[in-house]
Amino acid sequence: MSKKDQTPGDLTPKQLKGLEALLTEPTIQRAAEAAAISYTQMRRWLEQPAFSEAYQRARTIAFETVLVSLQTTTQRAIETLSTLMESTETPASVRMNCAARLLDAGMRSRELFDTEQRLAEIEARFAAMDQAKAK
Repeated sequence: MSKKDQTPGDLTPKQLKGLEALLTEPTIQRAAEAAAISYTQMRRWLEQPAFSEAYQRARTIAFETVLVSLQTTTQRAIETLSTLMESTETPASVRMNCAARLLDAGMRSRELFDTEQRLAEIEARFAAMDQAKAK
């Protein structure tokens, strides 16, 4: 099997080190330096399907981890803003800012929810059209 035909599980220890560096360093150049490989080699690996797929999977997992962390703190953030907004001891400008932030977050959440629903409906229509064409 050639290196271009590698599966994601076939990454070498050096490639795994490069993958980890790509997830923790801000640039490809810095990742290459951290993994003790050349920038050119890192770019070559990124062009290989197995390495590229492993990198994309790792990025997705890292992003999902961040989202879970954000979701767990969202309720506390809402409670903090609400407490500040409702306290008569909080300066009026701060209370107004808290209220504005809560309203803005609520509106954006509603817009995202509506967009997700519309997208799901469109996807369902396309799936139905594809099924009809297949018959």
